[in-house]
Amino acid sequence: MHGTCPVCGNTGAYAGETVESRDEDGISLEFQCESFLCEACGLDLEDYEELELASMETSLDRENDVDQWVEEQDYYEDDRW
Repeated sequence: MHGTCPVCGNTGAYAGETVESRDEDGISLEFQCESFLCEACGLDLEDYEELELASMETSLDRENDVDQWVEEQDYYEDDRW
């Protein structure tokens, strides 16, 4: 996942994992950020605490990616609902 560097304003990359949850409305996805790296200026936030101290996102909504996620996970269409 990508985000804006708080130091230089360029695009950097979050590392982390996508967490899936299910309820009566279907599947929800959230990316839990574990670190951030900006190659443009070298900012390297190595963990959740450093992300919080820098006022960076610690989780990102991935609702727009649910259809692709379902396809990649080989879920049946009926399984989502």
